[in-house]
Amino acid sequence: MKNLILICALAYAGYFAYQKYDAYHVERNSDPYIAVYGRDSCGYTSNLRTYLDSVGANYEYYSIDDKASADRLHAKMKNAGISTRRYNLPVVDVSGEISVRPDPREVVSKYRSAPL
Repeated sequence: MKNLILICALAYAGYFAYQKYDAYHVERNSDPYIAVYGRDSCGYTSNLRTYLDSVGANYEYYSIDDKASADRLHAKMKNAGISTRRYNLPVVDVSGEISVRPDPREVVSKYRSAPL
């Protein structure tokens, strides 16, 4: 019984360690990136994604309706000192710089000027 409890405790700790790693793995990559967090039903999110597609910007989209994506976003926002209590969408992470409902042209400008 003690071995089972120990195994469960180690599995639980391992799971949370992986979650922390997963929340920050993108930032460790030295290549510039764009991560867009929003909702499919949000007009601002849709407009940003359409603009990014039109200029050929490579980005990843994460729906905050997915709990794992929302948790990852909230961890990033807290680290950046941004309140997660109530915020506008989309939230954009450009190579580690978080902005709430940014101008699409600024997103592309930051992405293209990010150091390689």
